[in-house]
Amino acid sequence: MTADERIALLLAARLLESGVVLEAPELGDRGGHVNVALTLTDRLRRVSTGPDDAREIIASLRAAAREPVEA
Repeated sequence: MTADERIALLLAARLLESGVVLEAPELGDRGGHVNVALTLTDRLRRVSTGPDDAREIIASLRAAAREPVEA
C-alpha cells in the first residue's frame, strides 16, 4: 500500500463517519488520492444499509489503512 492509498482510505472513513456529502471537484488527474477517497465514499454510502453497517465499513477502512506503507 502506498501512502496515497492509505490517505484515501482514512479520508473515506472520515467522510463516512462525518456524514458530509461532497460533490466531486473537477480535479482531473491532479486529484489523486482525494478523487479515490471521494469516489470510494460515494460508493460505500450507496451500499451501506444503516448506521451499524457504516460503522463496520469505517472500521474496515481504518484497519486496511494500518497495512505497511511501501517505500
